[in-house]
Amino acid sequence: MQLFKNIRFGLHILATFFKQMDKLKRQLAEAEAALEARKKPPEDNGPRIVGEGLVIDEWVRSVTL
Repeated sequence: MQLFKNIRFGLHILATFFKQMDKLKRQLAEAEAALEARKKPPEDNGPRIVGEGLVIDEWVRSVTL
């Protein structure tokens, strides 16, 4: 009977270990993703060129006619 209790306890310890390992792997993946995000160059917020067919183009045409 004691052998079964020891085996059961050992399995419990292993299950806890693997749960903690999975948690650590997730945390590591999140930290690596955050690090990669910081390495990316900042977005270009410079002036934009207005393309053809936009609402402002229609407004300009209506005002100039």
